[in-house]
Amino acid sequence: MKQAYGYSRVSGLNQKKGDGFQRQSQAIKQYCKSHRIDLTQIFEEQISGTKDQESRPIFTELINQILANSIRTIVIDSMDRLTRDLFVQKMMLTFFADNNITLHVASTGRVITPDTTNNPDSELLLNLEGAIAMHARQLIVKRLKAGRDRASKKIGRRVEGKPNFYRDTEAGRLVVKRIKELRRKPKQRRRKTYTVIAETLNAEGIQSKDGKPWYPAKVRSAITK
Repeated sequence: MKQAYGYSRVSGLNQKKGDGFQRQSQAIKQYCKSHRIDLTQIFEEQISGTKDQESRPIFTELINQILANSIRTIVIDSMDRLTRDLFVQKMMLTFFADNNITLHVASTGRVITPDTTNNPDSELLLNLEGAIAMHARQLIVKRLKAGRDRASKKIGRRVEGKPNFYRDTEAGRLVVKRIKELRRKPKQRRRKTYTVIAETLNAEGIQSKDGKPWYPAKVRSAITK
């Protein structure tokens, strides 16, 4: 039975916390099972799909493992999980060909062997897939920028990246206002601790950003970040 390594990649923390790795892992395992491939290990990496292989520490670890043993097969969920940049894709596939590494793409069933990159028709299809992945990334970037522009216009100042709930939303600012009221030091009395404030917010039914109960560190984070 042929042995292989799996490689999965997500770009951001939200994907990492969600089903990104889990979904890719399931797809890779199912593919290996149906194709009688012995999956040795899945390498998981959180990094932008535009980074080249030298800039990916986990991918570099995978390649070092391959070059140190006889396993010459990598299984990925889809080509855009390998990279979203056409130039980087060409560089990686050339490296695979030079080192006799075969790439299996679970979502399409495509098998990219060293001979594939020397076939004009196959190379054309791979370039088209790479161009589509790169275009999809550009659309994502465009949508994110449009979202930041709308948020900036709404609150009257520039928002970069994901808006801060407690700073950039009306509901969040009301929560911060209440925390500061509770935190304010009364005359000749001690300031309320974050523990007491957390208990008060929970008793008053004031929701936190994630909808879960308040605790001291969460209270402090809401007014300091």
